[in-house]
Amino acid sequence: MATKSIVLALSCLLLAPSLYAQGGMEELLGGNSRGASANKQTVFKSPTGEWRRSGVTTTGGMDCAVNFSAATGGVVLVGPTPDGSKGTMLFMGTKLLPVQVMTETTVVLLTDQETPGRAAQPIKAFQLPGAQSGVAIATDMAATLRAMTDVKRVSLKHKDRVVFEVAMDGMFPARDALAECMGLPPITTKR
Repeated sequence: MATKSIVLALSCLLLAPSLYAQGGMEELLGGNSRGASANKQTVFKSPTGEWRRSGVTTTGGMDCAVNFSAATGGVVLVGPTPDGSKGTMLFMGTKLLPVQVMTETTVVLLTDQETPGRAAQPIKAFQLPGAQSGVAIATDMAATLRAMTDVKRVSLKHKDRVVFEVAMDGMFPARDALAECMGLPPITTKR
């Protein structure tokens, strides 16, 4: 089981290697004007923040990502790795306690679109080290995009404490931009 966790953690780190290597969390959020940010395309902009897409359309969607950046933090959705269908949801914000080494943890992902009376489920995640720490959750990105709703608020709880929260707009344009980059057929929005 420990080996499986290590492989999953390394997969999370390797999902966007060129972006992470060129500037860490700040680069992934689009706040750094160097390197890979120059090829990012704005997908949706609002008073709460901005969604940007990076990457080029490839078979299987490798090297595709969309990121939302706001004053309080950001969300990055990364397409699959070369070895499978897993992608990553990466959350970065100022409420996350910094860690020195990557740490496996459990979080609860909450949105403003939760079903009343349904208990939120814990999710295995990895807290990433750095000045602005991040939480990475491995996911089947194609399935995640198909199930996505137009949320306006996302938060993470860790040990009954909110450690990440961001208000956002434009989830559907971001979803569609990542799906297009990954080469997926258009996603029909359920209303």
